[in-house]
Amino acid sequence: MLPAGSSIYANNMSFHVHLLPYVDQTAIYQQVDFNVNYYHTNNRPLLVMSTPLNICPSSRTEDRAPQLVAASAATATSPGAPQITLNFKTIHYLGISGASGLKPGSTTEFFESVPVRTAVGTAGQWGYASTNGVLCMNRHFSMRDITDGTSSTFIVGEYSGDWTENTQNSYRSWTQGSNPADGNDPVLYCLRNIAWGIGWGGYSGRNAAYVQFNSGRAGSQHIGGAHFLLTDGSVRFVNQNIDFVTYQAAATRGEREVWSLD
Repeated sequence: MLPAGSSIYANNMSFHVHLLPYVDQTAIYQQVDFNVNYYHTNNRPLLVMSTPLNICPSSRTEDRAPQLVAASAATATSPGAPQITLNFKTIHYLGISGASGLKPGSTTEFFESVPVRTAVGTAGQWGYASTNGVLCMNRHFSMRDITDGTSSTFIVGEYSGDWTENTQNSYRSWTQGSNPADGNDPVLYCLRNIAWGIGWGGYSGRNAAYVQFNSGRAGSQHIGGAHFLLTDGSVRFVNQNIDFVTYQAAATRGEREVWSLD
């Protein structure tokens, strides 16, 4: 059974946290308090930790940590919690929750692509919350659910490009899953939908017409593309000029598309 991308049953911790015992990081995993959320005092020491699997070695120094984030009364989660500022450690590899929006050249949306809308025909302030991929909110899948084939389906993508120009808060703590727990207009911190091609493009504010948070573009400091982990465990460097229909097909687990990265 594969982990959920994030889960209300574990206080919306990211799937990265659940993978720790399987990547020789049991010592960090044993420090996690799943009874409280990622920002609770009990879990704050984790925010400034990192593992070799979190960060792309080719990334720039300024892309290795999110902005300094001050706790507010809304996020501190405990009455009387101190107002603190931490230099959170980020993650450069985000789960692929699927393809979102309309299918290319069609008026039909991808199946199980959940458009959280504030008005008819208008995506919510964070964008779509796709559930047709492998790593989704509050859902666990097994290998048999990947009917498109494990060697043909993305599970994790690289998001380690230049996020500093004209963007705000693109990076998030590596332990942070999604929010809110009820799934109403969710923001996917550790996950992304595939709605845009590979290349520069971060979050530029709520209701941004160009790139919304849940569908920020995959990218890297590597020339010409970014790395993706496929569900069979193999890693591929995907050219930024990949056919977009193929790219979205690779993001879904069961649309029965036939495609090849070769």
